This record gives sequence, C-alpha cells and structure tokens, in this order.
Amino acid sequence: MTLNPLDLPTIIESITSEVAKGKKATELFQLYARNSGFTVAQIRYAFYNEDKDAAKSHGNQKLTDEQNKVLEARVISFSACSLPLKPIQLPGIVHKLWNVKVSKRWARR
Repeated sequence: MTLNPLDLPTIIESITSEVAKGKKATELFQLYARNSGFTVAQIRYAFYNEDKDAAKSHGNQKLTDEQNKVLEARVISFSACSLPLKPIQLPGIVHKLWNVKVSKRWARR
C-alpha cells in the first residue's frame, strides 16, 4: 500500500481506529512509514499531536483564541466608552461568559 504524502490525516485516522481495536501504535507507525512517504517520527508526532488544543495557541492558555478575541473586543469597547475595565474585573467576566476560572494574576498579564 503506497499512500500519497497528502494522506497524513487518513493515516492518523486509520491508526487511531486500529489502536482503539487494541493494536500497538508503535507497530502501526512502522507499518505506515514503510508504505508511505512519511518517517516513523513524522507519523508519531502527527498521531500524538492531532487536534490537541487546536483552538489554543499553546497548552497553558486558559481561553481559546476566539475567546481571547471576544474578551479583547469587550475590553476595548469599555475603554472606548471611557469606562475602562480594571484587571480585577476580568476574572468575573471570563467566568460569567465561559465558565472558566482565571486568577487575578492571570488578569494582570
């Protein structure tokens, strides 16, 4: 089986379904690497990092990029109305909008 290098998502999907059936991921990485244009390392990386916090820029981020944009727009709109928000108010707003708890320290950053 020779796969087109553009088929990495298909390979990852196949590996995911095989792993769910009880096969070892490491053996599947080697099998697909032999039969595709990818190395074992590339397939392993794609498998373990697939859709991991896809909406976030990095793993330590409390809000998604979309939520950050919404929060930024709200802060800017309050400021434009001459009612700037204080950092101490942000945790309450974040919790009310998305039910995400953030610290006062997070708000100061």
